Amino acid sequence: MRKNNCKVLMVSSVAENEGNSTTAVNIALAMNRKRKSVLLIDADMKKPSLHKILEHEGQEYASITDYLT
Repeated sequence: MRKNNCKVLMVSSVAENEGNSTTAVNIALAMNRKRKSVLLIDADMKKPSLHKILEHEGQEYASITDYLT
């Protein structure tokens, strides 16, 4: 059995509402349960949604555009 040394995983979609944010969160949670370090970045510049899925609404967060500018 070959050991997978994947360092980066990107979840993307062409259309809206295909479940890519939910899929990304579920993958991150599964990896975290296996004691893996996880950095989950919401790079959706139009409609970021990870804060809603992870129930962090109302908290102040820097957006991806804050870091890019």
